[in-house]
Amino acid sequence: MDYPLLGPQHDIPQFAQPEPEALQDTTNGPDRKRYEWTYQRDAGAAQYDRSFSESRRKRQRTRRELWILERLLSDQPTSKTLLDIPCGGGRLSAPMAARTHALLEADISPAQLDLALTRNYSVTCPVGMVVSALELPLPDESIDGVICARLSHHLPDAKERETLLGELLRVSKNFVIFSFTDRRSIQSISRRIRGRALKSAAMLPEEIAAIASRYGARLDQCLTVSNLGPRHRYALLVKN
Repeated sequence: MDYPLLGPQHDIPQFAQPEPEALQDTTNGPDRKRYEWTYQRDAGAAQYDRSFSESRRKRQRTRRELWILERLLSDQPTSKTLLDIPCGGGRLSAPMAARTHALLEADISPAQLDLALTRNYSVTCPVGMVVSALELPLPDESIDGVICARLSHHLPDAKERETLLGELLRVSKNFVIFSFTDRRSIQSISRRIRGRALKSAAMLPEEIAAIASRYGARLDQCLTVSNLGPRHRYALLVKN
């Protein structure tokens, strides 16, 4: 199966790309490497981006996530630099652009990143790069704040989730906003009652706080996306 990388419209530095071998292994089900290939095509990235405006449920979810980001970012001073990874098509980037002088949009998909860079912001002009969130080509504490939305729940491997959060904390000088699926959510409890396996990528706030403490950060806030139970949450981790 051939999945060529299509060239983006912008001149974007590329530090990583998915591993094609991941497409050949269908025995283990979804994993991080296979997920990275999902939106490499321009058409697939565009359709995914459109789905958030076409679906009522997704529009409601987006409004709630934007509100959460605005609230968490408003608790921090305006940053010189913010890193949005993975930025996707820029669906959640507006609150970040409003709170920084320089927004760095980053994603493993050039097609997704190109969509993000076509969005217009009145206060800042974003720049982009193609990178893996698990291996950021940035020095320690080189970015004021880092936002990572809706990636950790695609990583069933606990070591990869820890690596991800560690990288975000390493490059951040002041704070990290990190979304995750809560292992104690109503949905998780329901799965236990029904005898079904828990989602392998679910995490606990205590687990996130423990990882944060190794990088001199503390768990400051934890907000839930849905009013029906804290399945997906956003954690604000502040450097001490």
